[in-house]
Amino acid sequence: MFALHTNANIAFETKTVNYFMDTILLMQPRAGGGKAVKTPEEICTEMAIDLGKQLPKDMDMEKAHGETFSMTDAGIESSLGVFVR
Repeated sequence: MFALHTNANIAFETKTVNYFMDTILLMQPRAGGGKAVKTPEEICTEMAIDLGKQLPKDMDMEKAHGETFSMTDAGIESSLGVFVR
């Protein structure tokens, strides 16, 4: 990803999540009738759980290379350390 200003990054992520959620909700079948149909909330919850299972495990910072989370002389964390957190 490109290095965006913090506020621009927040706006981008908010827009992306809103678009994602709108898309999920639009694809959901409407519950109705007498047969047992999952509600949109149940379907979204299942999808969120499935997506969560696909995420990589948390990184063990103790096993990382010494320079991964090093700080510069100005007290700023190295760029690699910022993105792997």
